[in-house]
Amino acid sequence: MCGSTWDWDEVNYLDDSDWLTMPTLVFHGDDDATVPLSTSQQLADAHTQLVSLVIVPGAGHVASWNSATSTYDRTLRNFLKQYR
Repeated sequence: MCGSTWDWDEVNYLDDSDWLTMPTLVFHGDDDATVPLSTSQQLADAHTQLVSLVIVPGAGHVASWNSATSTYDRTLRNFLKQYR
């Protein structure tokens, strides 16, 4: 959708989350102006056994790694170690 605004209601993956079948780590910046943080929070709340949500203060859309590099790396490494 080049040059247009994305309608997030059209891609609401919360209505049917049967696709979520394995442990998932989600990083979401609390300054994301593209995807509402509430979307990731709802997914994590609905699937507490599968979804680990990490909220990154001050991070915009897909900028969690850039905002907190060492925290991001450490969290990802620890998450992956659980499933070796």
